[in-house]
Amino acid sequence: MDPPPEQPSFKLYNTLPPKEVLAQLALQPVVFDLETYTLDATHDQRIRSVSFANDAGCIAIDLDGLTEPEKEYLWDWLFVCPYGIIAYNMVYDLSFFPVRAQSANIEQCTLAMFKLLATEGWAGQTHGLTTAQSHILGWQVHTKQAMKNWLAVNGKKSHEMSYAPWELLGEYNALDSASTWLLYKYFKEVLKQFPGLEEYHKQVLTPSIRLLIEQQWAGMSINLDKLRYYKELLVTQIEDSVTKFLTEESVAPHVHEYNSRLIKASAAKRPKKYGTGWQKKLRQVKIWKEKYLDLLYKEPKIGTKAWQKWEERKTKMAVAKPEQPTREDLIAPSFKAWRLRHDKVVLTQHFNHNSSQQKRWLFYECLGNKITELTDGGDPRADKEILPTFGLPGRLLVASNLLRDRLKFVTSLEEVQRDGVLRPQCKIPGTKTGRLSGGKE
Repeated sequence: MDPPPEQPSFKLYNTLPPKEVLAQLALQPVVFDLETYTLDATHDQRIRSVSFANDAGCIAIDLDGLTEPEKEYLWDWLFVCPYGIIAYNMVYDLSFFPVRAQSANIEQCTLAMFKLLATEGWAGQTHGLTTAQSHILGWQVHTKQAMKNWLAVNGKKSHEMSYAPWELLGEYNALDSASTWLLYKYFKEVLKQFPGLEEYHKQVLTPSIRLLIEQQWAGMSINLDKLRYYKELLVTQIEDSVTKFLTEESVAPHVHEYNSRLIKASAAKRPKKYGTGWQKKLRQVKIWKEKYLDLLYKEPKIGTKAWQKWEERKTKMAVAKPEQPTREDLIAPSFKAWRLRHDKVVLTQHFNHNSSQQKRWLFYECLGNKITELTDGGDPRADKEILPTFGLPGRLLVASNLLRDRLKFVTSLEEVQRDGVLRPQCKIPGTKTGRLSGGKE
């Protein structure tokens, strides 16, 4: 068995690297990798560090040690590299340079290429850089374990690794670029087996990367007042639609039967109203009254020492007087808990029109529709495609579900917008099927 490959060497800088180092790197395509303070460039463009790699070597630079002009010099150098730039996640890294991205000479998005070449994967397969380091490069040492340990000890999340000490972050950053360069070279060899795929990456996916970044930064303005008005309108329409379905003349009796069944089941669990605790409370009140009346009967002569002690005892007894329990106090705690649950059962609409099981019960067992199609699991179908064949009740339910889908979209849109602007967060171009892919936004 071959020994596991050694990880590449690297050099860390907290100042601008010598020009000759950058000049040597520029003689080939250059891998770059960023460690940023946020996952959304449109929200926070701060970059903690950058690393570069190719056959000339691997370096990582702590940008906190550079002046603004030095940073600009570094970016100017990167984006004029004649042989192009490479990044494992090009959409993400390039999104921190929205202007330069439009003219960047993109050589390869290595993640996109990984996905394009991994069309025969397995269930649960991932395409992250850690997976590539392990499954393709054969790295045995988990390069990210030290960082994970630091995050755990310091109570940080994975997106907060840019706050780590430079020695730790620098190694992490450098090895990401070094491994991306090795992957790039590996994929170049594999691509020889698939004529046209590299051209597809350059001619179709690369322009899409620029487009996605442009769209992310431009954003789409949203009229929040109209959006929220429409959301309220949808909520009302959904409530009306569900009510029409539940009160439809052929549906209502069965829904009533279903609810009544659950109410009866809840009533059958009714515990005893009064427990044994109420007897103890009444006994305590009775004993106190007897002792207090006995004390009053034995009042000594006023002004004497005996009277003073008697007065003190009477005051203490008055303070310690147990409260006369009300009828509610006498009710057992278990009964009170049941009553709260039962009241909720009585007031709740239990028939769930989104439940496949309950829809099958209603449309097949109760309404007598003929079973024509089964699911893969062998149950009668009760989905949106077959519901319209069940007459008015089915069509009402489809209409309600359509309104609900619209509400989900509107709610999601309201959640992801920022200050009235939607900024698309796009996934890496190049899924297993070669299509583009967008995020929740």
